[in-house]
Amino acid sequence: MNEVQKLEAVIRKKDNQIDELLVVIDTAQAALRRAESTIKEEKDKAHVFNQSAKWVLNFKL
Repeated sequence: MNEVQKLEAVIRKKDNQIDELLVVIDTAQAALRRAESTIKEEKDKAHVFNQSAKWVLNFKL
């Protein structure tokens, strides 16, 4: 396998990893949206929707 083929394989692997991460992000966003519509108590919402959850909900590529 020459250098170009090795680099192409690395790029394909990275592209696949990006695709998988985008699926994870979409899934997390959907779960958080469901939680947001289900949780009624503001105290509970504040606990679930911490800074990292807000970041996930607002993430766009």
